[in-house]
Amino acid sequence: MKEKIFAFLCLMSLLLSGCYEDKGNYDYNNLLKITITGFLLEKDDGTESEITSLTVTAGQVVKVRPILSFENEKDKKNLAYTWLFKDKVIGNEEKLNYTTEEVLSGYVLFDMEDLDTGNHFRATFPLSVLDPYAGSGFLVLSEKEGEPCLSFLMGAYTDGNDQFTPYIGLYQKENGKVLPKDVFKIHEHFRNNRHSTQIMAVCKSDFVDINAYTFKEEIRAAGLFMSGEIPTISDVMFMQWVDLVADEQGRLYKRVKSTNELFHSNRFLPSFVKDEQGEVLQGIRIIPGDISNSKNFCLLYDTYKKRYLIISDWKGSYGNTLAKIVVAQHGSGEQGWSEGFTRLDRMDGYKVVYTGHYMNPSEYLYPAANRYFSIIEKDGVYYHQHFRVNRDYTTGAMDVTEDIQGILPGLGGIMQENSIFCILRYSFGFDASIHPYLLMSSGKSLYLYDITERDSNSAEGFFKLYEFDSPIVAMNGECISGTQLGVGLEDGSFHVLNMTLAKDHLMDKEKLFLWSLPAGELGTIKDIQYNVQNQSPNFY
Repeated sequence: MKEKIFAFLCLMSLLLSGCYEDKGNYDYNNLLKITITGFLLEKDDGTESEITSLTVTAGQVVKVRPILSFENEKDKKNLAYTWLFKDKVIGNEEKLNYTTEEVLSGYVLFDMEDLDTGNHFRATFPLSVLDPYAGSGFLVLSEKEGEPCLSFLMGAYTDGNDQFTPYIGLYQKENGKVLPKDVFKIHEHFRNNRHSTQIMAVCKSDFVDINAYTFKEEIRAAGLFMSGEIPTISDVMFMQWVDLVADEQGRLYKRVKSTNELFHSNRFLPSFVKDEQGEVLQGIRIIPGDISNSKNFCLLYDTYKKRYLIISDWKGSYGNTLAKIVVAQHGSGEQGWSEGFTRLDRMDGYKVVYTGHYMNPSEYLYPAANRYFSIIEKDGVYYHQHFRVNRDYTTGAMDVTEDIQGILPGLGGIMQENSIFCILRYSFGFDASIHPYLLMSSGKSLYLYDITERDSNSAEGFFKLYEFDSPIVAMNGECISGTQLGVGLEDGSFHVLNMTLAKDHLMDKEKLFLWSLPAGELGTIKDIQYNVQNQSPNFY
C-alpha cells in the first residue's frame, strides 16, 4: 500500500510540474490589451460629446459608447460587454442604449471581457437620474379641444431668466386620461418629507392630487370624507396639519392630519366648522398666504358677518392650537387699532374687494407673521389696508398689528366687474431688486400699483403697465423671487413678464417681456399657479 501511495504522489508531482511550466511559458506580452480612455454621449441630433459624468431625467434614453485604445489587436476579437448600474445589468452591447426609469444616482460600470484569455477591462462614470419635472415654473389649467388640459411651463425663477420649457397637456400625457370636466383651479400643497410638493387639480365634484415631480396621479377625494360624500367644492386650503374644503355656500369641512410627513392622513369630519360661539361659519373666503412652519396659520374672510378670522395650523413642542379659529383682534386690545383704520373684526358697511399676501425675504423665518394688502370700498371710495397677522411662538395666540389705511386713488375709473388682482409674493427680491407691486387687469390693460404708497394723502395711483392684444383672463405672481408675473390672455397666449423695476418700464415691451407662448398652444386659459416645488415652505 505504501508503494502505491508513493507512486501516486510522484505522478501528481509530475503533473503539477507540467502545469506550472506551461503557465510560465505563456507569453503575456502578446495578449490583447484594451484601455478605456473615456465615454462619448450621443445627443438627440446624432452628434457625440465626451462626458465625465451624466445627469438625466427619468424616462430619458442614455446612449453612450466607450472610447477604446487597443494593443496587440487581433484580426478577430472575441469580446463580451456588460453595463451595470446599481447592481443591475442595463446593457450587453458595446454601445449602451438604456431607458432610465427610477430616480437613482450612482456609477455606471462598463466591463469588457476577452473571452480568449478571461481578462477584464473596466471603467466607470457617475450617472444621476432625476425626477422628470423637478423644477419651478408656471402651471396652466386650460381647455383645449373641448377637454381639460394641465400644462407645465418649466423655467428658473432667477432674475432675468427668459428660458422656459413648455410641457403642454402634461397630465394627459403622463396618465393617459384627462381631468374631470368640472376642474376649475390649481392648488399646491406640501409636506415635511422628501418630494415635498404636490399639485392638486380642484374640481367642483372632486380633487385630483398629482405628483409634482412625475405628474402621475396620486389620489382623489373619494374616501377622504368621513361622511362618504364629496361636497360641491368651491375652494380648498391644504396646510401642514389642517386641511380645509369649502362648499358652494362657503361652509368649511376640516381635517387635522396625524402627521405632517404625509400629504394625506385622517379624513374630513362630516360636520361644518363653527366659530368660537358655536355657530356654523358660512360665506368664508380663503386667503392664501405663507403656510411654512414659521407662520402656521391661514387668514379667512367671513362675508356673512363682515369680519376677518384666523385659523391656526400650529403644533409646538409643548402644545398646539390646531384648527382653532379666532376673530382677528389687535395685539394691543380694543383701543389698539390705528386711527382711521377700519378694524378687521367689524367691516360693516365696507366691501372687501381684494386681500392678498406679500412678504419680505428678511421675514422668511422671523417673525411668525404674514403681511397682507387689502382693497376695500365704501360709498364709491376705495381704500387700501396694510396689516400684519402674528402668531405667538410660545402660546400660538394670533393677533393683528401694523395696521395702516389710506385712500386708493384712480381705481374706480379703471376697475371692471371681472378685473383680476394679483400681488407679487415678495415686495423685495432676494437679489435686492424692487417689485412691491399690486397688478390689476382691466380688459386688455394691465395696471400697476406701488404698495409702498401708504400715505393717505398721496395722489399717485395706478399706472398702465402694458396693453395686450387680447383681454387678460388669468394672472399669477407667486414666483419665489417676485421677479416674474405669469399672464394668460383670452386668445390663449401666455406671457412671462419681468417685474424687476417694472414701474420704470411702462409700456416697454422689450424690457417687460421675458418669454411668450403664442395663441393656440394652450387653448382657453382658466387658471395659473406658480409651481414653487424645490422652494416649498419649510415644515421642519
